[in-house]
Amino acid sequence: MAADSLGRLVRVTNVPSSMSERELRWLFQRFGPLRMCVISRAGSEGGAGFGFVTFDNREDAEEAVDELNGHRADRRLRVDLAYPRAAPPASGSIT
Repeated sequence: MAADSLGRLVRVTNVPSSMSERELRWLFQRFGPLRMCVISRAGSEGGAGFGFVTFDNREDAEEAVDELNGHRADRRLRVDLAYPRAAPPASGSIT
């Protein structure tokens, strides 16, 4: 994840199979301008997928998380800020 997207990248899980990227974009764009909106259904076999939405600014992303976490769209969406995973320690390093 690029450092410039920290705090602006929102992860959406439990996305219903009936929801399109256009619908996801519509749901989030009321909070501010979006740079990206994508849904992945890899391995979901018709079940829930997940998506990512990137806002132009952090405040809009935080407001969307506050307002949309738990939103009902056939399923309850889980909406939170996405952060990179910590890198595993290099082999031979002391922890």
